[in-house]
Amino acid sequence: MLDYDTGDVVLLQLEGAGEWSDPDVVPPDVAIPGISTALEVSEERISERVSLLSALDDLKRAGLVEEHQMRVRGLEGERNVYFLTEEGRDRARGLRQRLADRTVVVRDGGEREVALGDIDEYLPDPALPRALSRLTDDGVLYLEEEVGQRFVNREAELARLNDALADVEAGEPRAVLVGGEAGVGKTTLVTDELAATAREDGVRVSVGRCQAEVTEPYGPVRNAVGDLLATDPFVRDGPAPSDASQLAAERTAMFEDVTDALAAASEGQPLMVVVDDLHSADDPTLELFEHLADTLHGNVLLVGTYRPEDLPSDHPVAGMVERWTDADEAGAGASKYHLQLDPFGRDETRQLVEWLVGRRGVPAAFVDRVYELTGGNPLFVKESVTRLIQKGTVDPEHGLYPDDPDDIPVSDEVEDTIDIRLSVLDEATHDVLDLGGVIGQSVPFEVLAAATDADEAQLREHVDLLVDSHIWERAEGEDERLRFASGLMRETVFDRIPVERRRELHARIADAVAESHGDDPDYHATIAHHYQRAGDPERAFEFYIQAADHAKSVYAHEVALDNYDRALELAREELDREEDDDQVLDVLKEFAETYYLLGEYDEADRYYRYVEDRATDLELLRRIAHVRIDMLDSRGRYDEALEVAENAIEEYGVADTRESCHLFGLKGGVHLHTSEFDAAEEAFQRCLEIAERIEEPEALASAYLDLGALDVVRGEADEETLDLLERAVSVAEEGDDDRPLARALNNLAMLYNEFDRTDDAEETFRRCLELKDEMGDRVQVARAHSNLGKIQRNKGEFEAAVENTEKAIDIAESVDNVQVMATGYRQLSALHHALGRIDRAIEHSERALELVGRLNNPQDEAVVTASLADSNLDGGNLDHAEKLADDALDIAQEYDSPAGEWIGLVVLGEIDYERGDYGAAREHFEAAIDVVEKGMDRFAERRRSATHASLAEAALAEGDVERAAEQVERARENAEAADEASTMARADLRAGALARTRGEFEKAERLLTSALETSREPHNRDAFLECRAILELGRLERDRGRPGAVREYAEEALEMTEEGGMGRFTSHAREILDDLE
Repeated sequence: MLDYDTGDVVLLQLEGAGEWSDPDVVPPDVAIPGISTALEVSEERISERVSLLSALDDLKRAGLVEEHQMRVRGLEGERNVYFLTEEGRDRARGLRQRLADRTVVVRDGGEREVALGDIDEYLPDPALPRALSRLTDDGVLYLEEEVGQRFVNREAELARLNDALADVEAGEPRAVLVGGEAGVGKTTLVTDELAATAREDGVRVSVGRCQAEVTEPYGPVRNAVGDLLATDPFVRDGPAPSDASQLAAERTAMFEDVTDALAAASEGQPLMVVVDDLHSADDPTLELFEHLADTLHGNVLLVGTYRPEDLPSDHPVAGMVERWTDADEAGAGASKYHLQLDPFGRDETRQLVEWLVGRRGVPAAFVDRVYELTGGNPLFVKESVTRLIQKGTVDPEHGLYPDDPDDIPVSDEVEDTIDIRLSVLDEATHDVLDLGGVIGQSVPFEVLAAATDADEAQLREHVDLLVDSHIWERAEGEDERLRFASGLMRETVFDRIPVERRRELHARIADAVAESHGDDPDYHATIAHHYQRAGDPERAFEFYIQAADHAKSVYAHEVALDNYDRALELAREELDREEDDDQVLDVLKEFAETYYLLGEYDEADRYYRYVEDRATDLELLRRIAHVRIDMLDSRGRYDEALEVAENAIEEYGVADTRESCHLFGLKGGVHLHTSEFDAAEEAFQRCLEIAERIEEPEALASAYLDLGALDVVRGEADEETLDLLERAVSVAEEGDDDRPLARALNNLAMLYNEFDRTDDAEETFRRCLELKDEMGDRVQVARAHSNLGKIQRNKGEFEAAVENTEKAIDIAESVDNVQVMATGYRQLSALHHALGRIDRAIEHSERALELVGRLNNPQDEAVVTASLADSNLDGGNLDHAEKLADDALDIAQEYDSPAGEWIGLVVLGEIDYERGDYGAAREHFEAAIDVVEKGMDRFAERRRSATHASLAEAALAEGDVERAAEQVERARENAEAADEASTMARADLRAGALARTRGEFEKAERLLTSALETSREPHNRDAFLECRAILELGRLERDRGRPGAVREYAEEALEMTEEGGMGRFTSHAREILDDLE
């Protein structure tokens, strides 16, 4: 029997370490990781690693090796390294000589005796220490082929992921959700196997992990992408959102910036971004993840993992899984996939067991029992088999496997298995492990280093041991980022730490992170969490408040609520603060404000009322009333809003303060919404008086704007109104907040447009657009582009108008603002209709109708449905137009939409006319007149004129010339009152038709030519009117007996209808040509 110990083997390994050229960086052979590899220290047997460390300590004490701290090639930071002393070299040489002639039995399928001096023929260098490490107690050296694969039986899933990776490398972004129970291998599949392939292909891989204990805004995504991006899209410097719609827009804009930044970062090198454990993510993080998945562009692969057993039915990830699965199964999932990992079957379990024991041919009975007791869960299989190896119950070198099935631990004993693995660790490594268990699933090395007393080299040795023992893993090959091998591993480590010890470790971690990152808001939630667990509620409260404020700065208001909730719990339960304590009231107020910005008005109102009952500060009470009025007003609860306003003015008094000014402004706004114009004016005037006294530019600008809006709504806008808005711009320029100035410029530009000062309107809108762009308010930028399009439309610059409207839609889509999108598509439809592009007008109207439906605004839905009916009518789709018009009428009459009702009735009348049912047409037109006469808006005169013109057309078709003349006269009177050239042109068209019928050809020619010229003027462009004027001129020339001119007009009209899709008039043009034949 050979006489040697672990220390002797180490001496032989260090003797053969060789030389190196760089005196400052040594090879790994002289550091613990290299020695362990060379001596084939089993990663599954922690006791072997501990024995190695103990042997090194003994050799140091004996003066045989020296320990130094140096950098090691291929490893991060300084490590403890070991060199032989002269005495150690002598001992190693003596050992080698003594053992050279000793023989061992080598088995590699056959069996032979080999002298250890010749063992290098059978094993790679360092052959002798490697052979001694592998030698059994009875002198046998096994050389059987070992199972070397790292991964088992995920070929189908890995192939799908590799396909997605290949698509990304080809320039097609992809997103994948990978689900599976704890321990089933999600992380191994994604961050080991797929990531390895990605790196081989030159793809940059980055991973972020969600943790339930600490909610940092978008933390997992930020951790994953932070080092990849040239700029940080999460740093926002614009004004804080003032309402729910602005918050939603700003958040979506930030998400879009993240998407764009990722795309830019992937231009030179594809990216793979992994977000692990989505089931533990907060709502904003999940919202960002899905936004990225939906809007990815560039060479980016986004992967998320989750545990289905941790998802309640209403969890956002559950909804995401359902949507992605449905899309994939429907064949629309080219860009998004969902993969579900199931536990292994029996054959896959056998492969895994063979890999764990390092040998093929494991007894079938043993595999069956392992499979039965673990359910094929890879983690449970691994931990169970590892426990058997640790106990010596399984010894693959000697073919030893348990005969008694009860010796195999079942799955619910896995925690005990992990405990056994941990029990052999030395005390110093245990301390490091416990510290990591308290830090969390992810363990940053810098936090470990700051919170431990060990020097860097010692700490790295402990980390190496924990990594090599598969307790920890290095995140994607980065030494500075560590993680527990499984959530269950971390939970077991944490649970075995005594409570008092946990508190001590939490305190060390909190102090360390506060010292190194106390000024970084991204760490405030982490610091607060550890201070709370350490029993320091004062500092925890402080950092939770800071964490909540930071969350709001990046629009993660749900995370802010979570941190405020924790702070409030501390204030009430740990700090014994009373409910009227200033700090408690401040937190409650922040709760209310945050719920308000999230649009959760009932919750906001509940908290506001709670604070209102306990607060004494009058300005705070006015602020609460201000927000409550706004919430009630926005939901149409005008009576309640007025009651709150009047009570606040009575109970809290009127002071020369900003909030008093706001109260009167809001009160006036409510009166304006209920058409109580005199009461609105009185409130706005009170607001103006206070604003003038406090000399605050924003308040003064708001007062001027409110008074100007009142004039516009009353239909009394004049030069004084214009002066009010110009003064609003002037005073807003003096303030620090650009939002009132942007609003003032927008309103002024709109009024310039109403006064036909289109150049001034365009210049003002461009200034407004520039300002909103600087502010980074994408919703307002979109609105500015839309309004600029309206101005260009009025100037006759149709293509520029289309371009700006499309820009508005693109921006609105990027921030998912449905209101602006709907407005943009309605505007775009109107532009194409005016240009005679009916097919495109219909397409855009249909999109607008879909969006308006999402807004749950039936009044607008009636108008858009009726407008779509009108486009279908002009396209010649009479049956579909009739159905749409009937639908519009039903909605309009149920929900009181006069504009929708009027358009619907007119369209039905025009359909009757086209079908030759002139009596029914007249009835619909007369009903439309009744709707207008009830009073609608400032477009009433235009609509009266158009309807009387249609009645004139119906009367002519019935042969009632006298009635037609009466209706034409009324149409012209209303057109003069509307003071619009296009409206007068439509009246002239009917007047010309009447004159032709009477034989007044010269008068008819003058009127029809005027209508045609007006329809072609850039600022009055109207292809519909143009085509009708051409057709009517063709009929006039027919009545005059001028066939050449008739043909020319008819063919021109036919060309227009066929090019633009105006099918309604195709038959009219052909009829004129047929008459000519």
